[in-house]
Amino acid sequence: ELTSIIQSKLPLADSNAGRRIFFNNRFAQCAKCHQVDGRGGNVGPDLSNISDMTLGRLLESIIEPSKEIAPRHTPILIETYDGKSFSGVLYAERGEEVTYADSNGKLIKVRFDDIERSKPQTKSIMPEGLLERMNLNEVADLAKYLLKR
Repeated sequence: ELTSIIQSKLPLADSNAGRRIFFNNRFAQCAKCHQVDGRGGNVGPDLSNISDMTLGRLLESIIEPSKEIAPRHTPILIETYDGKSFSGVLYAERGEEVTYADSNGKLIKVRFDDIERSKPQTKSIMPEGLLERMNLNEVADLAKYLLKR
């Protein structure tokens, strides 16, 4: 199984390489949405203090991001009266306006009165196929970096 293969690579993994992978916008793109030690986006969960998370759960989140989604990070499909639609997580509500964040960390503001329909989604906005951008050693490096937090 993929998880056990990555776990077997962890003893030789390089957390410094994992940090570079996390913050590289052309690579894994984690920092577009996730934050570590105050650096990065704040669309997804802050990963600064996940050292108590098991390695298996962390790898599952990377490999299958839609398997378990925290309620606060559930994507919502928004359809507006003018025919536009997009998916994002609720970012902020201020006055007559609501702000959503999409999978690229882009903020989208919409007036409450312009929303025709909103529907929670079962698929995470965290991109599927992250492993296609990384080899298994790099995934182990990333996991070691995050678990050292």
